[in-house]
Amino acid sequence: MHSTHVIARGLARFLTRSLVILGLAGNAHMATGLEWDSETVDTAGDVGMWCSIAIDSGGFPHISYYDETNEHLKYAYKDGTGWHTAVVDTTSYRVGWYTSLALDAAGFPHISYFGSVDLRYAYMDGDGWYIETVQTEAYFGGSTSLALDQTGFPHIAYYWSTSQWGGDLRYAYKDSGGWHLELVDSGGNRGKWASLKLDDADRAHVGYCDYCLNSWYDHPEDLRYAYRGAAGWSIEIADGEGCVGAYASLDLDAQGFPHIGYQEQVYFYDDLPKRLKYAFKNGEGWHTQVVDDAFHAGMYASLAVDDYGAPRIAYWEASARGLTFAAMLGTIWHLERVNAPGMGGGSFPSLSLDAYGFPQISYHASNSSLRHVQGEGISLAARVVGSDLVLYWSPYPWASSHCCHGEENHACFEPGGGNMLALLSPEVFTFTFSAGIGDPGSEWSFVIVAVDDLNAELARSNYAGEREFVWNLP
Repeated sequence: MHSTHVIARGLARFLTRSLVILGLAGNAHMATGLEWDSETVDTAGDVGMWCSIAIDSGGFPHISYYDETNEHLKYAYKDGTGWHTAVVDTTSYRVGWYTSLALDAAGFPHISYFGSVDLRYAYMDGDGWYIETVQTEAYFGGSTSLALDQTGFPHIAYYWSTSQWGGDLRYAYKDSGGWHLELVDSGGNRGKWASLKLDDADRAHVGYCDYCLNSWYDHPEDLRYAYRGAAGWSIEIADGEGCVGAYASLDLDAQGFPHIGYQEQVYFYDDLPKRLKYAFKNGEGWHTQVVDDAFHAGMYASLAVDDYGAPRIAYWEASARGLTFAAMLGTIWHLERVNAPGMGGGSFPSLSLDAYGFPQISYHASNSSLRHVQGEGISLAARVVGSDLVLYWSPYPWASSHCCHGEENHACFEPGGGNMLALLSPEVFTFTFSAGIGDPGSEWSFVIVAVDDLNAELARSNYAGEREFVWNLP
């Protein structure tokens, strides 16, 4: 008994794969690795720290970043002719820490950052760059996160240090009357790694860390979440278990619920284990998961949520000095190392998803350059539950039309209906799918992993350039 599903995407370039799946006892998942295209953006000195990436309507990346050699704020963008770089601000020392970049409706860049101890905002129009000072003379500069509202005005969440041992989470926004400043959370050292998103009603959502800073040791305490509603700011503890909240990075799903990637630490400056975690909120409250428990996973976490609410996280796994990408496929986290062989590093990663859900990441490489990587391909995951086989894929929906043939004992993927395809028969199924990515004749590599009910790995198979894969269901 066979069933064939043909799923196609209406784009000019197509790459066709056939997948035959029979089964394994227990639970199983299969995941592909994306193909990563890596480029050097800027090598003029030690460049690329505190970078931030955004993707324009044409799919081209724009990056703000810090030039450590000259202590300047820089900006890079790509178009059909290649990469272009520019110096934005040189007006004091250490200009360009903690950059955050957003593009307006016309594709022009807007950047928040610290220039020495001043919070600054730079933006560009058809005539050039403009620089504004938002707030002056912090004890030292801290995190900034920028978002533009629907009218194009900037909003910035930021950490404002008030002394050597403390600081606050603050919020600045601009309207036709100028800049307005608000204190969001104070008492101790709150606001580190502030990460801002605006929802469809331009209400602010901020993920950040309550951080302990003293003469004995530094460590995060709680992962916090602040929301600006009609009655003002509301504050919640998203995760209060252990030393959590470092490198908080927030995004919103289509329903407006927050998702945050972050690191759990013991002490910041020692060699004790750290791990990447993920928190999300739904109608039932906050939920947390461990994503990667490698020895130093989760540094500089940067999270983005796709159109169907699935999180993606780019981060630095410090023990292997590797840039790593984590994608949730269904209920399964798939991890892969990204940075090109020989380039190393991967610190200060910034992640954005293009219109198809493919990841683009900027980062600071170990050779002190600014680099950019772009992932393409389809990530697949399959899990056997009893006698049922469930497939997950990303990006999705990658089908604009579909047809199902064969027997009635299967469920078909409905475009726009979610990310799960359930197969209800222990027989042989053949999947033929076409994807509008890659060049004709290019090949992807698939990794098939079998796990037991506790997600312990039982077997792993790697296939490169194959056309058919067979999985036996019990």
